[in-house]
Amino acid sequence: MQVRQTPSDGPTTSAPNPEIEAHTRPEDFVRPEILRRIEERYWRPIQEATALEALLADESFFADPGRHVGLYSDHGIVHVSDVAGRAAQLTGVLHGLLIAPRSPPRLRFVQGCAVLLAYLHDIGMAPVNSEGRKVHAQFAAQCAFAQDFDPIADELWSTDAGGLRSRIEEVGAVAPFSVLGPLVAREVLSLALAHSKSAVPGHVLDAPALLRQMMQRAVFTGLPAQAAAPASALIELGLDTTAPSPVVARYADQAFDADSDSFAWLVGTHPETRAFVEDVIDAIRVLRAADALRQRGTTHRTSAGFEVCTDREHGCAVFAMRTADDRISVLVRDDNPLSGAEANLRVLDLTPSGSLRVALHRARFTPGETTQRVARRLAGVIIDIELDALGSFRRPPVSSSAELLIELVRPHDEPSFAELLRDHLVARQPSLSGRVVIVDEPSRPPSPEFIDWSVRGKPLELGEAAAARLLKQLNAHGFNTGSMDRRTAFGGVRLTSVTAGEQVLASHTEASVVLIPLGVGLVVFPTGGYPSRVHHPWLPIGVTGVVRGAERNAAVFAERDLELIAIPAEVFLSEWFRPYEVGEMRVAASQWRR
Repeated sequence: MQVRQTPSDGPTTSAPNPEIEAHTRPEDFVRPEILRRIEERYWRPIQEATALEALLADESFFADPGRHVGLYSDHGIVHVSDVAGRAAQLTGVLHGLLIAPRSPPRLRFVQGCAVLLAYLHDIGMAPVNSEGRKVHAQFAAQCAFAQDFDPIADELWSTDAGGLRSRIEEVGAVAPFSVLGPLVAREVLSLALAHSKSAVPGHVLDAPALLRQMMQRAVFTGLPAQAAAPASALIELGLDTTAPSPVVARYADQAFDADSDSFAWLVGTHPETRAFVEDVIDAIRVLRAADALRQRGTTHRTSAGFEVCTDREHGCAVFAMRTADDRISVLVRDDNPLSGAEANLRVLDLTPSGSLRVALHRARFTPGETTQRVARRLAGVIIDIELDALGSFRRPPVSSSAELLIELVRPHDEPSFAELLRDHLVARQPSLSGRVVIVDEPSRPPSPEFIDWSVRGKPLELGEAAAARLLKQLNAHGFNTGSMDRRTAFGGVRLTSVTAGEQVLASHTEASVVLIPLGVGLVVFPTGGYPSRVHHPWLPIGVTGVVRGAERNAAVFAERDLELIAIPAEVFLSEWFRPYEVGEMRVAASQWRR
């Protein structure tokens, strides 16, 4: 005889659970074919809308590039898979620490629910205009009820994805819901809205009645009306009945009253219903943390897969952008505070004690105002991340031993920067006083390049005309060569060759050289879950590792014999590194097309 556990019976341990820890892939909770359909239907359009060709044709991008989704950190297919898997993993890590202990079946449901919410959380980023982004969280909430979502919703229900159907049926057997089970499932999915702390402040997660009112407003008010309303409108009470959304009809068609019957379980009083609410809200908390702790470091990219790094001299973000056919590659610099600071984050994670640990790629910049500006911007980004990663959980924490600190790892290149950053953090957020600690993290430098490019091959000796032709060829493929000094640019540069089957660069090794292939034959295998790609001739490779001064984030192999130009890192940074400003890129694009 199988005994069903109630919220008050059975073991509720916070000890590590091997079964929970073993299941951290989205595919462990939702059938892969359903995940692929969601990715292709809702996430791939975000990637396509942020491709270089799309940005060049988008006037809103040039009007305000720093606020355009095209330069945001990844919101595409790799992002959703990363966040969903990270949410499943964090559920086990935070169990008994920042989320309350519960039985293994309930903990498994929290994992599955977090994965489901993750797969809807940013789908509203596809409309890349600023008004669309303003209500992207509401878009996701309403999408859960939309007619074109019906086939996916039906599959999620019939396959018991994330354990959602069985959990709803289990609760409904003893505490009936106000609406049918499949509609409850859509209500749960619509809570993907709450991934956004700007839409749903952290304290709302502790007030289910207020969360219900916000969900009703978000779901039943038309998106145009919400886009025109103040950002704080969601937290106001009452519905905007003058501009209803199509979701209202879904309840009426099933003989339910949207106002009284929708999301009623959020304020249910039965112990089983309360336990269900706790599980769903904890899944939201975990999702918010997972989204904040998304891939950064050397795997940090935009939705279109463009690598992002930080300019050593100015602390600005530099984007390595490519056309869809990979035949043009361009470095673009933008002084957006968020992008430049995010690109400098090497490590961002939660420690076993629940603290947020932060490490940087570098801390040595041009002395004076640049260093101060970088510290200020980093402080703003870290505070924002801390608010998502830790601020979404209850205060005080479930575990009295959780200190909830921000641990700053002392940078290896400029150790005193840690104190400067701590001071900026506390000045900007006084409540962090005493909670920001500086730690020394023993870390080994990356292994040297396994090929000594400084001696391989022979010096590249070019006459004036040959050098001009080479630079013109590079310029035609997107590289900015206009202000280069040909007399110094080729110092230490070598011409070498590789053979078919040879590994050219290795991931996680020191970035000491930039290579320019003079023929076809290189294949790139990135880390971070991004797809492999053929690398075309005349496109520099290894640039971002050299610019950020970090280890390689991809392995490169030669499929056939070919020649390469090898540029030492310091020569590249001093003579070759000439990123375009965004405004210059449109003019340069006309030359690339010719």
